[in-house]
Amino acid sequence: MDTKFIVESDIVIRAVDKPFHQRQTLGVFLTADAAYQYIEKYLADTKELHTYFSRHFLCAKEDFEEFIKHERIVAINIVLGQFEDMIYVRQV
Repeated sequence: MDTKFIVESDIVIRAVDKPFHQRQTLGVFLTADAAYQYIEKYLADTKELHTYFSRHFLCAKEDFEEFIKHERIVAINIVLGQFEDMIYVRQV
């Protein structure tokens, strides 16, 4: 069985009273590098859509697999006043 990297979002939407009760899958990738590139594009697309109202953090590429191994948040994507999006990657 091939290893897969599942990018997931644990999101808090400010306008919704009832949050999601589980992480939402954003994508499934065959390599950690492809997952990292996807997250970079996801963050860039959010910034492009929301211009100066967005903030984000993405762990350093050399730390990425260590963050995955220890189930740490690899990225945080925030659009001020709208949502906070914590990004995780699971390796299966």
